[in-house]
Amino acid sequence: MKTIKTLFFALTLLLPLTTVSGEELAGLGYTRLYTDASGVSHFSEGLIPLDSVVLQEGARPAGIHNLVTDSRATLLMLEPGAFEDWHPSPDAQLLLVIQGISEVGVSDGEVRQFGPGSVLVMEDTGKGHTTRTVGSENHVAILIPLVGERGF
Repeated sequence: MKTIKTLFFALTLLLPLTTVSGEELAGLGYTRLYTDASGVSHFSEGLIPLDSVVLQEGARPAGIHNLVTDSRATLLMLEPGAFEDWHPSPDAQLLLVIQGISEVGVSDGEVRQFGPGSVLVMEDTGKGHTTRTVGSENHVAILIPLVGERGF
């Protein structure tokens, strides 16, 4: 039930709404997985810009960003002990972790773990990355293909 509630919350954030104030909030932090000109993959940090929207009269503003996607959003589930050897991202995509932990390695040697609430923009096209499920819980994520330069 927790996974369904988390999925519902994540999807409601993706619905188009009208910005009422025009103000921009600080942004939603994400980790970017990309390939440099030499074909080596790396991690970097960024902020998805958010507009300020009042969802209910008298409430504090919420932050929202309408993604530019190709509407092929999917759920990914990797069982405990799963390992995916070197592979690139098929397209630029947003990965939202909703359950479990995955460990991602990039070709520059860095390894990071991503758990529930992690936001990862995947744009690696060279050697790619490795993925391993950590712990005894399934790793579940939402994958949303992006259109254009990171869709934001």
